[in-house]
Amino acid sequence: MVNSNNEKISPKYHSFGPIRFKTPIFNGVDEPIFEILGMELYLDDILIVGLIIFLYKEGVKDEMLFIILIMLLLN
Repeated sequence: MVNSNNEKISPKYHSFGPIRFKTPIFNGVDEPIFEILGMELYLDDILIVGLIIFLYKEGVKDEMLFIILIMLLLN
């Protein structure tokens, strides 16, 4: 996109197949950062998913912690 001053304007989302990325990412907490197959992911959701992946790779054996994090993610 180009505005009247011949400057490029980036679109609000960039798409890669069914995945859409919001740009800039940290502009507002009320808007989703990712949209995957119609499911919107906010910053807190991405942090929870990252924490679950990190704990799994480190070999944490606390099943209740994983259940609580997944329940937080689903809410």
